[in-house]
Amino acid sequence: MLLKPAAINLRQANAADADAIKLLLAANGLPTDDLHDTMLANFLVAIDDNGIIGVIGAEVLGENALLRSLCTRKELRQQGVGRALTMALIQKLTDQGVRHVFLLTESAENFFARHGFSRVERADVPAEIAETEQFRNLCPASAVCMQRELK
Repeated sequence: MLLKPAAINLRQANAADADAIKLLLAANGLPTDDLHDTMLANFLVAIDDNGIIGVIGAEVLGENALLRSLCTRKELRQQGVGRALTMALIQKLTDQGVRHVFLLTESAENFFARHGFSRVERADVPAEIAETEQFRNLCPASAVCMQRELK
């Protein structure tokens, strides 16, 4: 059953969420090695009565951002949580003046394409994005690089 968007509760992540975020990411094979508390200013979580059910974040580097760590609990996938998180983060980044959002994905290219992202060559990303730990070491070369321009 698809959750109604109003049933998805989103909020800004905070330092108290760090361990739960890392556990959710690690359980789904996503990197956490470079995740630190100062990054949480650009992370959002979806919650229910049992705690965090989804997370999304970004590293903001001037007018560019690296979207990272979109994840929902396995039993709640295909219910709109990822969509709600993605759209909320895009709005947050737009409000902050971010102009371009980049990401790397091994399994969610179609999902992100439905949300306005398109493939881009890794060599064509701005230097500050290419220099992130995510780009340099944590995501394999086989990951698809994507970009979305914001208004």
